[in-house]
Amino acid sequence: MDYYSLVRASPHIYPQAIFLNQEFAHQISNEIVLTGSEKLKMRMEGGAEETDCLSQTTISATGLLVSQRLLKVLSNYKLMEKQIIPVESDSKTPYYWLSFLGSIEEVDWLNYSQSSFYYRQFGVRKGWFTCGSSEELIQFKKNVVGNMGSVHVEEKILTSDFNLDMFFIPYLDSAIYVSNKLKNALEENGISGLAFKEAAFRVEG
Repeated sequence: MDYYSLVRASPHIYPQAIFLNQEFAHQISNEIVLTGSEKLKMRMEGGAEETDCLSQTTISATGLLVSQRLLKVLSNYKLMEKQIIPVESDSKTPYYWLSFLGSIEEVDWLNYSQSSFYYRQFGVRKGWFTCGSSEELIQFKKNVVGNMGSVHVEEKILTSDFNLDMFFIPYLDSAIYVSNKLKNALEENGISGLAFKEAAFRVEG
């Protein structure tokens, strides 16, 4: 199956939405489930189009600001673990923050030994490395790359039993990926605010 990374379509106004309770917005994390009933509070920038996926610059965690219509389409597909946070806004369209949850230790659907990894230090790409597990990856980052560097995966090899239609790869990549069948469904339903770029994935074998 082919996979694609999600790309925000270029809106006339960027960002389209601004969160007003920024302290709460900054608490949102891909590794922590928020408890309580607090909602995000948002306003649309003047003249911004109410697309199904909105651009924003407040929340650093990997996720999407989605309309109720987009959320309904996604409900028919298999997404990685997630949290849906309601949004109060001045928009005519109801919106939600779709926050993905997970850590690299939980990623057992990536074939580490067959995938290709590289690292950066001080923003400069340094070289390739190999690892056989998430534990080895974390140790390489700690012992070789250090706090001023980062590790990345280029060619991504999925395990044969992988079945997610929307996901991201914690620790290695902040991009959000979708399966070909979900991409087709989003296009067939006329979902606005998103574009797609083919991603380098293969299934092990």
